[in-house]
Amino acid sequence: MLRSTTTGTEVNLVPCEEPQDIYQKVADKVTETLQTMDDPLAKLWLEFGVKRSCTKRPCMVLPYGGKQYSFTDFVMDHLVDEKEKGNLHPFGEDPFKACTFLARIIWLAIGEVVHAATDAMAWLQQASRVASSEGLPIRWDTPVNFPVLQAYKETKPYRIETKLLGTTFRPMLYKETGKINKHRQSNGISPNFVHSIDAAHMMLTIDVAKQCEIHSYAMVHDSYGTHAADAETLWWCLRKAFVEMYSQTDVLEDFRSDLLDVLPRDKHHLIPPLPEKGSLDIALVEDSEFFFN
Repeated sequence: MLRSTTTGTEVNLVPCEEPQDIYQKVADKVTETLQTMDDPLAKLWLEFGVKRSCTKRPCMVLPYGGKQYSFTDFVMDHLVDEKEKGNLHPFGEDPFKACTFLARIIWLAIGEVVHAATDAMAWLQQASRVASSEGLPIRWDTPVNFPVLQAYKETKPYRIETKLLGTTFRPMLYKETGKINKHRQSNGISPNFVHSIDAAHMMLTIDVAKQCEIHSYAMVHDSYGTHAADAETLWWCLRKAFVEMYSQTDVLEDFRSDLLDVLPRDKHHLIPPLPEKGSLDIALVEDSEFFFN
């Protein structure tokens, strides 16, 4: 989306002799940061070690709207996994503080290693807040002209009284108020937008593959499968579709244009300019062996 040469290289958009490991690079950046700190927790984390398995889930969810506070849960889960393997952590009975400490450092490290992802996410959230402040839903068309509408509504709780087998129950129910929920709109825009673009890529890939006489598919989100005899052809199809999609459309600029169409003109200036684009040659994807395996 932002043509970042550095981030693009980290996620295998360009040809390399061996696959890039973004999770390990973030783990290395975290370790480097810990080595510069005098905090006792930093020393304990260096003693325990920061593995790629610790940074993998935070890296995976960040472009889809992951938050720093959720990273704490991921680090906690990682400690549980390590304990089951016999690798006991040195943080005592309550490692929550240590996990929160590391979560912040992972958050900053990801921002350095894959800055384009965080830049795009921040821009989408800012744009969403402008629309929400006007009480407007957000609508955009994907590169395959599929219309998407994001309109999370505020809800109001209320109770009803009912009986079951002679016992009275008063469950809590919720109904929409009709007003846009600003918080959910902001949190949802990044994952929903990215998923919609991923879905467009899959649709285009299948279109190209059908032209290549592939008729059997096993597809889930960003996982592509077919019979072994057609795997090499599908390898080519998904790269060709990806390059064509991003060469023919500027998905962020199109999103911005769709948003401006529904905003009052006197609010257009509130939409921030798009993040600066890099110089990545998207056509290199066609020759990238590790773009998809």
